[in-house]
Amino acid sequence: MHIYRFRILLEDNDQFFREIDIRANQTFEEFHKAIAESADFDLSEMASFYLCDSKWNKQQELSLCDLEIQEEELNDEDEDGTFKKRTMPVAMMCNTKMKDVIIDPHQRMIYIYDFLKMHTFFIELFKIRESEEGVTYPRVVKSTGFIAKPPTPIGPGEEDDDDDDEINALGAGDEPSSEEGMFDSLYDDNSFN
Repeated sequence: MHIYRFRILLEDNDQFFREIDIRANQTFEEFHKAIAESADFDLSEMASFYLCDSKWNKQQELSLCDLEIQEEELNDEDEDGTFKKRTMPVAMMCNTKMKDVIIDPHQRMIYIYDFLKMHTFFIELFKIRESEEGVTYPRVVKSTGFIAKPPTPIGPGEEDDDDDDEINALGAGDEPSSEEGMFDSLYDDNSFN
């Protein structure tokens, strides 16, 4: 069985980086859990994957929960600045296997966790290879950085032990200069072994 290796970046945080291997016959729900757990999320919030083209335009949504929506309506801006409506198909993560929708050797996706906080991850397929005997998938292969937790509110009469706000900024980074080339510096080889 083949495995897909995905590289994952977090918008607005260039310190956060993950590589996750997942078998081609596993579901997007399993991939969602692997990403969320690697980011130390508690899996209590809504999430969706969006399959994208090479320019990060959303093509299809894979939703965690069935909202009984078959298609989502999007407003796209034309080159001349006018808006047009288009629909995007919606499927369920639990019913969709990776191999059923991965059609590009550099498949791109956007993953959004928690629609109030909008944790937005950019995902790109990096390698396709054979799975290893005795290895449990999905698995995190590389992990760098974390997502900063909001500060704990201070109650009446309590003092703030932190003299500065550096801890609140941990893990925050500059936004990539362009979504188009955001993965370029991460590739140490471009082969699909």
